[in-house]
Amino acid sequence: EARERREAELCLIEAAYTPQEAYYVTVKNEQCGGDNDDSAGGASTTSTTRTVVHRKLPLHHCNNKVPKNDANTCSVSSVLELCISITLPPLYPLSEFPVKIESSIKETRIDDDYEDDVDARNNRNLNDHHDAAADTYFASRAHAVSKYTAQKLAHNLVPDLLQQFRSEAAELQQCEVIFTIFACIQEWMDQTWCDALCTAAATEEENQRQNYQLTNDDNNAVEKAQVLGRRLIYSHHLIANSKRKDILQIARQRRLGGYSKIGWPGIIIIEGEESDCASFIEDMRSMRWQYLTVRGEQQVDVPEGEDLDSYRAFEGCKFEELGRDDMSVLAQRCRDVGLEGLFRTCMKVYENGSDDHDDDHDDACSGDNKGKE
Repeated sequence: EARERREAELCLIEAAYTPQEAYYVTVKNEQCGGDNDDSAGGASTTSTTRTVVHRKLPLHHCNNKVPKNDANTCSVSSVLELCISITLPPLYPLSEFPVKIESSIKETRIDDDYEDDVDARNNRNLNDHHDAAADTYFASRAHAVSKYTAQKLAHNLVPDLLQQFRSEAAELQQCEVIFTIFACIQEWMDQTWCDALCTAAATEEENQRQNYQLTNDDNNAVEKAQVLGRRLIYSHHLIANSKRKDILQIARQRRLGGYSKIGWPGIIIIEGEESDCASFIEDMRSMRWQYLTVRGEQQVDVPEGEDLDSYRAFEGCKFEELGRDDMSVLAQRCRDVGLEGLFRTCMKVYENGSDDHDDDHDDACSGDNKGKE
């Protein structure tokens, strides 16, 4: 009687589902008996069989880039599947032992046969055994969730689903439970899983919208915050050839215009993007100086959409070194472009009439960084 009822239920599975949706396998187990069987010359073995029913549920549609050959890749469709395995005890459905239910989640490549089978199942009317998985397969394409999100959802939700299956099976001992479990799967797919996908899709969409807005805000802030900066740097002296070479190289790398007057004192005037000016100052402070300070600085806000270079006072990004006796040359060149006030800060003369400057003490190199060039 147990065999007939079991075979009848398995035949119904074959009739109601395609092999891509549900199938079963029969596994033969061999168990060792005692060691006192003389006719066998040793240990005896007994054979038993067990049947495992597999149910596959497509949870999420994926598009992946996979290697096509050594040089190219191609787009391949795949589906994230939930696989439910139901192991039937030997005397099922009359056995006193419950069925064993396990699950796994894997990604499976979709070929033409898979698509055709799903389309065929979606168009068939099986009344009580209508498969919601086909509907979910197509519906999941409308949910804009990533494969990672779908995997995370499945791993979070499936344990509760398995517990529900086991509770149903425990209440139906010595009864057919396969289609009861399949009905639970259908209900879970139609309600719990679809609701979770919709919620996750809405969350991802909102996160993407916020990230997009933040990115735009950051880009706009960068555009609006474009500032032309100027600095006058005073040093006790500027003589060392290596330091002079580094100053020219760093200024040109950062697209800074201006002048470097060598000798006693050393005067450096730079003009360029405010952040590049600040970085230049940090580069200077990393060198060894007997005395170095920023005595003058200016910032000019550049309107959004306009070219910062058009606001430069000095000629383009040209940076030039002047000789030891060229202090008057530097003064005249600053005067010619309207930067006489900036030049006069090297003598601690400021436009507000003060002979002191707040940054003079703060920007001076500390004793740890002082030393002969």
